[in-house]
Amino acid sequence: MALIRRTEASTFDPWRDVDSRGNWLGFGRLLEARDWGLRTEWVPPVDVMESEGEYRICVALPGVGKAEAKVSLLDGVLTIQGERKAKAPPTQGETTHRLEIGRGAFLRSFSMPSDADENAVSARMDDGILEVTIRKASQSLSAARDVNID
Repeated sequence: MALIRRTEASTFDPWRDVDSRGNWLGFGRLLEARDWGLRTEWVPPVDVMESEGEYRICVALPGVGKAEAKVSLLDGVLTIQGERKAKAPPTQGETTHRLEIGRGAFLRSFSMPSDADENAVSARMDDGILEVTIRKASQSLSAARDVNID
């Protein structure tokens, strides 16, 4: 790891290089802060789209199977959570030089728009992308339920 020289006039701020999700910034990419013992989860990226009749949320979950992901609705909040496990622990005599693939638990929550039909939600997983579709309606009824992933 290279040291960064600070000028005497600069104020020391240990959190200066940490973004709002708790990740360390460096060399134009995000590095997992958990490598420094600060975080034990990762945040999968999402795309949120809207068309005339529905909302779609696509979540990149490479290495996560349907059994490790859960989609649920409660009080107008859509929650996507699960866990990506390490493929294989280091073997005897093996040295790990870098770990950049996020592992561990994840959780993303989204407030449902007022025109979302919470009774018309579907989810499917294909090639590491979880796609959640929420139909629009004139009125939504708030009820807790799990959404099956196809």
